Amino acid sequence: ALAMALICIPTHRTTSRQTGHNETGRFLDILSVTRHSTLRGLLAFIFGRACGISLLSAFLPIMLTTRLGLSGTQTGLVMASGTLVMTLLLRPVGMLSDRAPRKSMVVVGGTIVSLLYFLIPVAVGFSQILILGVGIGLFSVLSQPASTALLVEEGSRHGMGLTIGTFNAVLNLGFVSGPLLGAGLQNTLGLTAVFYAAGIMGLGAVAMFIKHISAEVKQATS
Repeated sequence: ALAMALICIPTHRTTSRQTGHNETGRFLDILSVTRHSTLRGLLAFIFGRACGISLLSAFLPIMLTTRLGLSGTQTGLVMASGTLVMTLLLRPVGMLSDRAPRKSMVVVGGTIVSLLYFLIPVAVGFSQILILGVGIGLFSVLSQPASTALLVEEGSRHGMGLTIGTFNAVLNLGFVSGPLLGAGLQNTLGLTAVFYAAGIMGLGAVAMFIKHISAEVKQATS
């Protein structure tokens, strides 16, 4: 489903295709045009981030209660800490994304959040895991307004409704895939592997974003 979503994004060049093209030619045109697009990189990034978020939401409470022995109140505070930080900082970071390089903000935020996922299994006690929760929220908010602004830019090129619809479809696909993957990993490799997988998927998503952005820049300058 992700592959189909990445392939079937029309661009400003696909709108000029002549009606006489058959379905095979149309498919090849779309594939060629979207191979190195910013939108393709954004879709890969949001899929990896959605997987990480859903893995964290589903399996972090299990770790907090069974391994760290936190109370219900402490678990709730840890789970809410990242969202609280994001809520407080979304507006100022959004203003920053109007002035700073948005693609760099996406890369920095996504990379640091993914690295913080690796530290979750080694955290000891309430204070350490709370600090990690705050850190994850802090660097998640760094990439969120920037990636949304990039999405709006792409929407003006490809059609806003179609772009946002495809973006949300990939986002939901990540939310579905994360818990399913996590359940399999927990049963086979243990709970710790779930958070390592979240970190690896996040770094992979950032790498794919960088790859597509770099390829598009090279294509534009050649």
